[in-house]
Amino acid sequence: MKACLRFIVTAFGLLLAYAATAGEHCPQTGANGIWSADCFENKGTERRIIPKYLNRIEFSANGMAVVVIDRPRETVAIDRRGLIVIPGIHAGGDSDWPGSEEGISRFSMQGEEPGGRVVSKCGYFRIRELAIITPARYDSCKPFFHGKAQACTNCQAYCALDGCHKLTFIGGEGFSIGADGKVEKTFTPPSLENACETGKPPAITGTGDVKYLKCGPSPSDPFNHLK
Repeated sequence: MKACLRFIVTAFGLLLAYAATAGEHCPQTGANGIWSADCFENKGTERRIIPKYLNRIEFSANGMAVVVIDRPRETVAIDRRGLIVIPGIHAGGDSDWPGSEEGISRFSMQGEEPGGRVVSKCGYFRIRELAIITPARYDSCKPFFHGKAQACTNCQAYCALDGCHKLTFIGGEGFSIGADGKVEKTFTPPSLENACETGKPPAITGTGDVKYLKCGPSPSDPFNHLK
């Protein structure tokens, strides 16, 4: 009987410890805490805060909140229902959330193609309202600059500078997007062989999802003789 009681007490203690740990990992957003993925649940195609943690969210006047999820790290926007309405927010720098000078940021989400292959698609949202203006339908998206952005489908995006602050689209179909999120015109990105002004194929470095494209000196660069 005593052994049984000890087991019950130990099990109850472990449950309390787990609950305390889970609570610590589901912090108030006002405390700038990072949320554990265990604080969320999947309901069909939707992902949301587990209801018992919903009262820990501090919503803005428009009924939205932004939280950071750990492992894998992801910044998301949540509505009053606890539903993630903008996943995969591109965060940092002056081109995306929260400090974009254009007031528009990129976001990405996983999607499934007809053949069942899972791919990442990107779109755009307005930061102040946390409202999507372009659904995640593109394979790569450049940040907004002077009220315009470019995106592409069936393409490959290469980093043109360290830190990948500048992208070069190769192949596929390109789209010029206005500040309202609508396509203003389409264009054809160059092939890899025609990506450089030198007329020579670029050097490709990097591995995985981050690859760099480097061209030789541009023939139109007036400072070539100084290099």
